[in-house]
Amino acid sequence: MFMGLFKHSIDSNGRVIIPSKMRDELGKDFIITRGYDRCIYIYNRETYEKKLEQFDDLPDTVLENRKFEREMFLYMNEANMDKNGRVMLPEMLRDMMDIKGDVYIIGVRKRIEIWDTEVYKNYKATVAPLEELANNIKRE
Repeated sequence: MFMGLFKHSIDSNGRVIIPSKMRDELGKDFIITRGYDRCIYIYNRETYEKKLEQFDDLPDTVLENRKFEREMFLYMNEANMDKNGRVMLPEMLRDMMDIKGDVYIIGVRKRIEIWDTEVYKNYKATVAPLEELANNIKRE
């Protein structure tokens, strides 16, 4: 399980160091993709393949389904770490999520999120206290 918050910087080549606590669970090959709320998601391959199974039964005869699948797969990238624990974040995703220099790396159970520090601070300013969030949990 991924957990915790870490602050790192993007280097001039668009790479970020993944915290050592997260490397084993992430594995050698993984998926980097567009996240919600203006962040990048990183999943280990097995978890992401299971996540994609929920979409297996979507008929491609429905326009909204096709749009969703295109958007989802357009931003997916296979990736791996170098020997120093660095990961290349695709430029297209960095630009889309306004990731420039310093980032927060956040473990969120089955995924890692990469946030620009300023974007994350703005996001956090809109989030209710944990107790209020817990009272409003919804299951679709």
